[in-house]
Amino acid sequence: MLEDGRSKIINKERIGRLIDRMCVEKLLAIIRRKTESSVAIRSCVQEILSEDVKYIRLDKISKKGMTFLHESDSISVEVIGMPTRLIFQTKIVKRQTSSIMISFPTSLLSIERRTNSRYRSTVNCRSYVALNDWRAIPDDIAAPPTFEIYDHLSSWCFVHDLSSNGLCLSSYFPSVIKHLRIKGHEKNAKIIFPMQDPLLVNFTIRWCRKIQLKKMEHDFFEFRIGGQFFDLNPSTEKIIAGHIKKLSLMDII
Repeated sequence: MLEDGRSKIINKERIGRLIDRMCVEKLLAIIRRKTESSVAIRSCVQEILSEDVKYIRLDKISKKGMTFLHESDSISVEVIGMPTRLIFQTKIVKRQTSSIMISFPTSLLSIERRTNSRYRSTVNCRSYVALNDWRAIPDDIAAPPTFEIYDHLSSWCFVHDLSSNGLCLSSYFPSVIKHLRIKGHEKNAKIIFPMQDPLLVNFTIRWCRKIQLKKMEHDFFEFRIGGQFFDLNPSTEKIIAGHIKKLSLMDII
C-alpha cells in the first residue's frame, strides 16, 4: 500500500480479472502520452487479443486523437468506471483506423477516489446560481447593473467550480458577496446547468476571498465565496454528480 490511498497491483491473475471486467463493460479509458500529460484522449476498452502474447484493444478513438498518438508509443491509460481510479503505463504495438493495440500491463496503480474533488467550470459548460432573496438596488454602485426586463439576472452568480459537497461562486460585485457573508447561508437558491431545468439547492457559506486581477493596464477584483451543500434531495445529488462527470471529461479529445 502506497501513501495517499494509492496501491500497486502486481498479481497477474488479479490484473487479468480487472482487464476482463473493463472489456466486458466496455469502460471509458483516458489515454495520455507520457511526454504530454495535459492532453487527454477518449477511448473504449474493447477486448483482449491473444497471439503469442496478450494485447488490449482500445477502440473508438477520434481522428484527432489518433493523429496525436501517432507521435508517441509510450502512453498512460486511466480507466473510468471502476470503484477506484486504475492507471497503468504501456506501449502501443499496433495502430488501426480508430483503435490501437497496447501491451498487457505488468502492474496497475489503484487510487482511491476523492468524493469532494472540485471541477472547474469551462467556457463550454458554464453554470450559475440564482440567489433566492437578493436583488440589486439600482443606485448601489457595488451591485450589478440592472435593466428592467433582465432584473432577475442581477442575482445570478457564476459557478467557478463544483464538487459533490459544495461550490465556489464568483462575482465582480461586492454587494453580492456582502449579502452572502452577512446571511451565512442560502436556502432554495437555483443552480442552473446547461440544458437542464434549475435545481433548488441549500448551502452554508464557509469562506470568502478577494482576488486582485490585472487586465491590460488596469487592476480589478474578483470575489469568490465557498459554500457547502446541505439538505439536498437524492435526485438533485444525482444531477450534480452527472454535471461533475461532464466537467471532468470536457477537455478530452
